[in-house]
Amino acid sequence: MKHPSSLPRSSATMVAEANEQVARISVDELRTLLTNDAITLLDVRETGEHAACTIPGAVCVPRGMLEFHADPASPFHRAGMAPSRNYVLFCGSGGRSALAALTLQTMG
Repeated sequence: MKHPSSLPRSSATMVAEANEQVARISVDELRTLLTNDAITLLDVRETGEHAACTIPGAVCVPRGMLEFHADPASPFHRAGMAPSRNYVLFCGSGGRSALAALTLQTMG
């Protein structure tokens, strides 16, 4: 599908736009949230990427399946993904997690 504007939107543009709309936290803030069990960590990297290293306790939800795992009406819904829960998403460089966070915000 071609974008309607005369200038195509690059992935870098989309990530920058997502970063403007989603909250970012520091490592220290993450440590505090993890201590208080206030969040669920979502690793949105693809399955083969997180075999070697991930944050203990993180839930692996590949970016390509995020919408399906988050949607309670989907046959692929993951029981631990409730709209009432707060999430911190991460990936290798931050691009996919920004896009994924914006998607979850859009989904409500």
